[in-house]
Amino acid sequence: MKKLFIPLVLATVSVSSFADEKVVSATNDIGSLPQELVGPSAAFNNKEGWRYAAGIGLEYEALYHGSDETEMELTPYVEIAFSKDNWEFQTNIFNNRFIYQGSETLFYTGWINLEDGRDEESSEEGILDGMGEIDDQIEIGGGISWQPVDKLTISLVGQGYAGGDTDKGYVGFLSAHYRIIEQANFVFEVGADISFGNSQHLTSEFGVSKQQSIDSGYSEYAIDGGLKSYGLSANGTYLIRENMSVAFGVHYEVYTSDISDSPLIKVGADSEIEAELTFIYQF
Repeated sequence: MKKLFIPLVLATVSVSSFADEKVVSATNDIGSLPQELVGPSAAFNNKEGWRYAAGIGLEYEALYHGSDETEMELTPYVEIAFSKDNWEFQTNIFNNRFIYQGSETLFYTGWINLEDGRDEESSEEGILDGMGEIDDQIEIGGGISWQPVDKLTISLVGQGYAGGDTDKGYVGFLSAHYRIIEQANFVFEVGADISFGNSQHLTSEFGVSKQQSIDSGYSEYAIDGGLKSYGLSANGTYLIRENMSVAFGVHYEVYTSDISDSPLIKVGADSEIEAELTFIYQF
């Protein structure tokens, strides 16, 4: 995600001539929600019924949470969505979400996704040797978004996990997003967030159990529930033509001191950057 600021700026400049045009109003206001909550194509769809899209993305991220090792990989984009009145359902392979507009300013979201696990081979440098495995799990979440003024969205969401080991507890996010640019062919927004979790979640991600300490040589470390991180983000979608678009996003996250004191973070990184660039074709 570190390398996408330049194309982001170029994309912003390239559409400045359209500044006086507005996105077509949808049958509901779901498209006004942040891209992080409803995906990149929602802002440009104003019809009820089914829509289908496919594409390919390039993603840059840490190999695991707290890692200073990174990877860049191609990821498929497949979207099937159905919209009617004041609600919408979306599915993108292993990611599924439902959005409901309860009033002019309140929205409710829910999702069921596949959460990637972690094993010792997740670190190419052997940092996770002796730390065992965290299975892939089902991520179940939901929350509420409020738009007190035009273009500003404040959201509180949380999620838990089902299936597999280790028990990952729950994590929540409080965020604010502001849509800086809203044009007929381009939307761009910035955001800030804080995340928090219970002891089970923070310890499973960044702690070291007694057995893990014996196997890995790291000092035993448990974390009480509380704040996890602070983040900043930027996201946008540029409509190249009616059925073709490019979406981009970048998120920077800094861990709190309790997380940074973990032995895993001390040999890894106390901040992360994720970025993605996705080309989408809508059928």
